[in-house]
Amino acid sequence: MLIAVILVLYLSYRCSRYIASRSGCVPMGQQTGGGMKVLSRLPLAQDKQLVLVEAGGRYWLLGVSPAGIQLVAELTEDQAGTYKMQDPQEKNLNFVDILKKGFSEQKK
Repeated sequence: MLIAVILVLYLSYRCSRYIASRSGCVPMGQQTGGGMKVLSRLPLAQDKQLVLVEAGGRYWLLGVSPAGIQLVAELTEDQAGTYKMQDPQEKNLNFVDILKKGFSEQKK
């Protein structure tokens, strides 16, 4: 019985890892490559999201959907610093609030 429980847990773990890899869910610390780094993601719908990317000291806010990837805005380092958060619980703010604040500051 114990072996069966361990086997079910192991298969559940492997299945969840497979599903996560197919959906593009990668832990934030592992999203680097070729000098590019994903700083933050905001899911908007099942298959749409906003992604904050840093590459070569430049920052882009990208819209990602099945239709493709669209540039929403190119941000300065200060603006990108407003959006990226290492620990979302640290400041009790969510990405949407920070995004709204950044865009309102950009309009001024």
